[in-house]
Parts: sequence; C-alpha cells; structure tokens
Amino acid sequence: MEKCDASGERSVMQRKISIFVSILVCGFTLISIIRESSLNWGNHSAVKKGHFHLTSSVDLEELNGEWEFYPEKLIDPAALENSNKKPIFLKVPMKWDSLYSFKDHLKIEAGTYRLTITVPEDGMYGFRAESIRQSSRVYINGEKAGGIGNPSINKKEYEFREGPFLFFGKSKDKQMEVIIHAANRASPNGGIVKPILFGEADQIVLQAAQEKQTEGFITAGYLILSLLILFQYFRQRHAKNELYFAAFCFSQSIYISTQKEKLIYLFYPDISSKVLLSLQLGFIHLSVLFFLWFAHSTFKKQSSIKITKWMSILLIIKIAYVSITPLLFWFYSLIPMIFMQVSLIGLLGSVYIYILFILFRAYREKVSGCEYILTAAISFTCYGAALGIELFLQIDIGRIPLFLFLIMTICLSLYIGYLRQLSFIMIDNLSKDLLVQDQLKNEFLIKTSDKLMEPLRTFMWHSQKLMEGKEGPLNKRQLKYILEMQSSGKKIDRLVNNLRHASSSINHSLRLRPVPLDVISEMVLELRDVLKLPKEVKLVDDIPKKMPSVIADSNILKEVIFNVLDNAIRHTASGEIRISAFRVRESVHIEISDTGQGMDSLYLEKIFETFYQIPDRSKHDGIGIGLSISKKFVHLMKGEIWADSSKGRGSTITIKLPADKNLFYEDKDLLGEVSADLELLRDYPEEIGNHSRKEIVFACANTENNQYLKYYLKSSGYSITISHDEKTAFEKVEGVMADMLIIDLNLGNQSGIVLCQMIRKRYLLTELPILMIGSTNQIVPILDSMEIGANEYIQKPVDKLELLAKIKSLFAMKDSVSQSIHNELSYYQAQITPHFLYNTMNTIIGLSYQNADRARDALEHLAVYFRSKLDYTKHHSMVSIEEEMELVESYLAIEKIRFGDLLFIDWDIDESIDIMLPSMTIQPLVENAVQHGVSKKKDGGRIKLSIRQKGNKAEIVVEDNGIGMSKEKQNQLYRGYNHRIGFINPYTKVKLIKNATFELISEEGKGTKVIITMPNER
Repeated sequence: MEKCDASGERSVMQRKISIFVSILVCGFTLISIIRESSLNWGNHSAVKKGHFHLTSSVDLEELNGEWEFYPEKLIDPAALENSNKKPIFLKVPMKWDSLYSFKDHLKIEAGTYRLTITVPEDGMYGFRAESIRQSSRVYINGEKAGGIGNPSINKKEYEFREGPFLFFGKSKDKQMEVIIHAANRASPNGGIVKPILFGEADQIVLQAAQEKQTEGFITAGYLILSLLILFQYFRQRHAKNELYFAAFCFSQSIYISTQKEKLIYLFYPDISSKVLLSLQLGFIHLSVLFFLWFAHSTFKKQSSIKITKWMSILLIIKIAYVSITPLLFWFYSLIPMIFMQVSLIGLLGSVYIYILFILFRAYREKVSGCEYILTAAISFTCYGAALGIELFLQIDIGRIPLFLFLIMTICLSLYIGYLRQLSFIMIDNLSKDLLVQDQLKNEFLIKTSDKLMEPLRTFMWHSQKLMEGKEGPLNKRQLKYILEMQSSGKKIDRLVNNLRHASSSINHSLRLRPVPLDVISEMVLELRDVLKLPKEVKLVDDIPKKMPSVIADSNILKEVIFNVLDNAIRHTASGEIRISAFRVRESVHIEISDTGQGMDSLYLEKIFETFYQIPDRSKHDGIGIGLSISKKFVHLMKGEIWADSSKGRGSTITIKLPADKNLFYEDKDLLGEVSADLELLRDYPEEIGNHSRKEIVFACANTENNQYLKYYLKSSGYSITISHDEKTAFEKVEGVMADMLIIDLNLGNQSGIVLCQMIRKRYLLTELPILMIGSTNQIVPILDSMEIGANEYIQKPVDKLELLAKIKSLFAMKDSVSQSIHNELSYYQAQITPHFLYNTMNTIIGLSYQNADRARDALEHLAVYFRSKLDYTKHHSMVSIEEEMELVESYLAIEKIRFGDLLFIDWDIDESIDIMLPSMTIQPLVENAVQHGVSKKKDGGRIKLSIRQKGNKAEIVVEDNGIGMSKEKQNQLYRGYNHRIGFINPYTKVKLIKNATFELISEEGKGTKVIITMPNER
C-alpha cells in the first residue's frame, strides 16, 4: 500500500514539473520572439535616407532602415553617380514584391541597393548578409566585394543561389559606399529579407564562426541521436517507433544542414542550387513522414490508421517528385511559386496539426510518460506558432523555431528512453517470474515423473513376468498384446526419463573420460539404416580418421549427437546432412550441418529452451526437449553448443568439447578389463544342462569385443554360432535350428536391419527371438516404430548381466508360447476324440442290426484306432502325416461298411510327403464330408482325398459332391457362430501353425472343398 502511495505521489510531482517546464517553454518562446523581431520598445531604424553613421565599433550593427533602391535596374557603380534616375527609399529588411506586378511569374525581378556608411576611423570592415534572394553581387567603394549566385536581367545569365555570405572592404576618408545588385525569379519574397550585420572585420568573422558552430552542434546532435536510437533498435528490433524516430532525426539533421548557414557547402561546395532545393524539400517531407509514422506507431490507440495512411501516401508522392530535380523545376515553370509554397505549407501544416492532435490526445488519456508528451506537445505548438509568425508577418525571429524543435525532439527522446526503462522493468519482473515458474516447472516435472515411474515399473515388471510365462503359458494373441504393452511401456519410460532430464534441478552424474570420435562414426553408420531418411537426403560422415579424443561421457555424447541429427532430419526435405569435426586449439568442434529450411536468427537461442518449438513447425513430431537436453548435457561435459542458420539455407549446430591431450587414445582400463575377461573365459568350464544347449546365432563384425561376448555366452551354457554377414547368418539360423538370433547393427559393411527384416519374413517374434546390439539407446523408439521385428535391444558397451538377463527372458517367452500352443492343440484334441467316438459307436450299433460280420469288421477297425491313438492323446499334439492318414483310413473303412456303395472314396496320396500336422486335423473334415455332405443325398456321393506337393508346401484337399452350403453359412463357420466342432477345431489348429493356410470353397447343390497347405517342416 505504501508503495502505491509513493508511486502516486511521484506521478503527481512529475506532472507538476512537466506543466512548469511547459510554461517556461511558452514564456521563453514569447520573450525570444519579441526580442528577435525587434518589436520591443526603443528599437529604431539605424539607416536614414540611405545613410548610416557608425558612432562606435564595439558592437555589431544591423543595417536596418531606409536604403536607396533603383528598381528594375542593375546599375554599375561607376554609372550610378551619373544616373538621372532618382532612387526610392526601401525599408531593409523587407521583401520587394509590392514593387513588381509581372503577369509572367518566370520574369526576373531585379534592383540595385545603395547605402553610404560613415565610420569613426578608417580601416577594414566586414558585412554579413544572411539572405538576399535569390542572387546578389556586392560592391564597396566601386570594387566588387562579394556576392552569391549571378544576378542578371538576362535569363540565360541569371543563376540563383541563396545563403549567408561575408564581404569586406576598406573605408576611404571615413566613408564607405555599399552597392548591392539583387535579382529574383519565380520566387516570392525577393530582395534583402534579413538584416545585414556590419562591424569590424574580426567581429564579423567571429560572429559567423559562432553561427556555424551553433548550427553544427544542432545538426550533429540530431545525427548522433539518430545513430544511438538506431543502435538500440537493431539490438532488439522490437519497437518500430524507435526506427522511425531515428529516421526522423537523421532526416532532420540533413535538412538543417541545408538551411541558414548551409553547412552542406562545407562538404559539397559545388552543389548546384537546384539540387540543394530538391534536398531541402525532399528531407523536410521525409522528416515529417517519419515523424508521422513515429507518432502513429507510439500512440496507436490515439491515432487513426486511415488518416495516417492517406497522409503518408500524399507525403510519399510529394517526396517522389521534389526529389527529381528536373521534374521539380518543370513544375515551377508551369505553376507560380506562390502556389507551390501554399501546397507545401498546406500539406505539412495538416500533418503537423494531426501529430499535435495525437500528442495532446495521448496526454489527455494519461498514457505512460504523458509528462514528456505534454512538454513535447507544447514545444511543438510553439514551434508552429513561431514558424507562422516568421512566415506570415515576415519577421525575423532567428533560431527560435530550431531550438523549439530541438526541445521537442529531446522530450520525445526522453519519452523513448522512459518507454525503454519501463520495458526493462517489465522484463526484470518477468525474469523474476520466469525464475519462479522455472522452479515450479522443475518441481512439477520431477514430481510427475516420479509419480509416473512407480506405477510404470510395476506395470513393466508384471508384463515382463507374464511374457516369460511365470503365471502360465500365453497363446499367441495374448502374447501379442503383452508385447504391445511392453513396447508402449518402454516409450512411456523414455518419455518420463526425458522429462526428468528436462528439469534443470536434476543433478546428473557423468563419467567424463577420453572418448574417440570413432563411436560417433559407428553410430552414424547404424543410423543410415535405422533413421527414416527421405530418398533425397544423404547422411554423410565427414569426421577425419586422425582426430583427438574428446573428454566426455560416451553414452551422453551419443545421445546429444542423436538428438541433433534427429532434429536435422525432421527439417531437411532434400540435400544432405553432414557431420564433421575439426580441432580448434584445446578443443574439438563437432559440426552437424544440413541443407534444410533453416530459421531466422531470432530463433537461434530459443531452440535450446525447454519445450520451445519454432512457430509454424508444430506439424513435426517432438515436444521440444531434445535440443534443450543436449545443451544441458554439453554444459555438464564442460563444453558449448550453438546454432548458426539463415532461412532457406540450412542450419549448422556446433558442439565444442575439450580435446584429449593425446592424439591417439586407447581406453587402457577397458582393454585390460576385456583382456582379463577373455583369458578367464577361455579357461572357464562351460555350463551344460541348465539351458539344454540352446542354439544362438550371433551376427556381428569381427571385433575383439564380439569375441568376448561369444566366450561369455558359451561359458553361460549356450551354443554359439558366429556369422559375419547377412547371407551366412540366415543360412546358419536354418542350419542349426537356432533358438535365438543376436544381431550387431554394425554388421561390417552390411545392414543388421536388413538381416532382421529377412528373418522376420520367415519366423514370428515368438518363434525366433532377436536381440539387437547398437551404439545408442536412442535407436530403440525408431526400431519400434519401423516394426523391424527385434524383440529386445541392448546398448554398447554390453553389460554382461543385462545381456544374460535379456536372453533368459526371451527364452522364457519362447518356451511359454510353445507350451501355450501345445496346450491349445491338446485342448482341441480332447474335444475331437469324444465326438469321433460317439459317431463311430452309433455306426457300429446300426450295423449290428443289419450285418453282424460287417459290424465285427468295424469293431476291428475301431480297435486299431484305440490301440494306436489312446496313448498319443495323453502326450502329443503334433503327428506325422502317416499317423493321421492311418486314422482317416480306419474311419472311412467304418463309414464304408455303413454306407456300402452309396459312399465312393477317391484316393490321391503322394506317399513321399513327410510333414507334421496337428492330430485329428484331416479326419474331422472327412467326417464332415460324410455326415453333412454325402449322407444327405439319396444316391450317396463321392469323397476325394488328395495330398500333393505344391511348391515348398504340402497341399491337402478334402472334397465332396454333397449338398454344399450357402455363403452365409460359410461366413458363420469362419466367425465361429456355427458350433460344428468338426470344422471349428481343424480350422483353429491349422491357424496356429505358422505359414499354414485353410480355405473353404462350397456351393449349394454342388459340394464342398477344403484346401489346407502345410509347410514342409517336421
């Protein structure tokens, strides 16, 4: 509350000060105008009837009063005494427009001024003429003393040029005759329009130097102010009003240099008067234009967009034609100068009034910093009033308008500084708020990730146990769901870890040691196959072989490189992504450059902020934490990371890390550890029995580390077969009937990804587990999204215990699935046996009433069935084709006894086919053909049983010419809506076999055909 009161009191005090300063400006203006215009009492004309008497040479005198004047003549000084023409007396300073009434506005007005001066003593005297329009020539005692331009009645010889000039002369007999030729064309206000100063030569020179210094100070002030504000604008480029104000100050500095003292002559002494006039008009309009834009940009709520727009258009049109010198003077030749001046005053005056309206409205509405606005508005009002007095009353008021305009500019500059101060205060407050919010964000991320981690670990642990069959075997569909749950759980786990990394309050413990850049090259080689690169994009490894190692954490460095590469890939549609490295003194710079879309320099720092994403790029995947995590990790490794980019030309991200002092580095600790393990493992007795000599094929490059893994796995009781390329690895998988495949992604010059995809075309995830070894864990989500088919992934360097745990888990999963399939087949076997026995016993009972001998034969066939099948059903689910056919033959023999000639059987069996299939697969289908096909027809029917080789598979066909079935009934059978066990069980068992197919073809009244294809495997 006390703060608010203090702030309110301060605001009231500032308002009082601004009102006081505004009153001072008004008083200063009024007093200065009175003094400068010589309206104050006691000021009399010093020149009487063409004569001036100098009584004292201490002060400079203004030669104001009645000069002799000879209109329409430029009389030579020598001929003036003999001239019969009498002069008139013309007041100086004053325009001579009333003496001339030419209808032609281009006609030259000319005249001769004459003044006789009496001095107290002979000597050198000086004069300063401020404005003799538009050209003049001066004679003192008959000798030419100075002038500007070339006054002449002849249009060809006439040359206008305006500006202050000095001229000097010596007195003779204490007398000086001053004759001035003046000429003016196409411009009002001709003649001597400002006082001529007279005094000793030294005094005149000193006074002229002071005038130039004053104007130079004002010009330089505007110029320096414009540069300072322009520098402030380019540092942030947020406030457009600063840019407009800087342009206004610059234009004003150029305009002032073309006025009064004509400082521009110091830099361009030969500049023509026409070009000078174009510059004057051009920069005064530019100055007003930028001032208008500044006012509109600063006070948008107080200004009108439409008015600003139309005024800007008019000013720009005016600037366009006054800046083209030939066009400007062509207009002057057509239109009298007075009309041109009226249009100039009308346009600029309207804009000034509008700007003044904006300023006063801003003050009335009490915008921030309105105290500065009040003073600026009052100064601007006084400036306009002073200009009006000078223009309409033709009273010389000196530099008052210039100083008023300077005061206004200073007030507006202070206002801009005040706005910038407010911005700094606001930014400081926001920074403090952001620090608080950042801390809250970190706490939220940590608490959220901790809360998520606990149930996630429970979920992953239970799903892992289910996958391994700890709670009983799972069928294939159940295992599929478990694997999807595991994959989703891993993704959530990675996301939770990334969120923890994104928190700046987490302390990361890194193991900093020399890391060779070969690990990056190895990772890039793997990523070429793994990353989803467009066809038009190449990933180029340009890291020199002989590069020093960097001091870093190997795994963290890989994660940083991967994040940067991933970002480059997502924003590069064509071209290349190149990773290179070079040494700079005591550090190594790793550069990742791309030819992508690039970005504005505005975003070069922001892309490393947590959760920041460049606008209009939200369509790309990601949540904006990859680069922020990378920056944090690089700083923890005592390095730096920065980006360089331009829109449309790609980006380059540079990672600077300390270089190891040794050019070639070998991790002696790690090599010693590996060598010791190898020696130990070579002499270590192999564990036999625990894993029943599971066969593992290891596809890898021929390196010492991979040999070490081979020995370790052999010592753990597994049978290991090594392969160094895709082709031999695939052959060995089939040759040794592999139980698992381990693939190193860096498979020499070949791709481990391609090998994995080849294997998956033949073997399911549950049939042949695949464990992949790679350089970075960041590849895992990509492998999952590409559905390459790897069951598990492990990062180099391989941890022995982690490797063994993953292998055991995968084998447990495989055994669980195998047991599940066996149980499921046994279940269907148990269902089919009672059904078959029930139908068979009914057939024998029927035969016993008709033919005892045939019933006896049927019982013999049934005895064969019991003798060969009863023991099997207790232990097995898969049988050979011979055993299945023996069952089919026994069944059909029984049915043949029952139906006699009404049942015809066509056998087409290739006895060389040797395959395994689920028991009771063919017999139920044959039974269906008899019971639901042939037996329904009065004349009986035919059943054809065919077993033939078709390509690399065996084709089993059960066909009848019975009554058939409709499409609707077929769909019901496929969907399980019909409870015919004789169809459902064979169909379900066949679908459990990999690469096996089941096809039903039927048409009402024409019969039914079932086609089964089985792989040629036992």
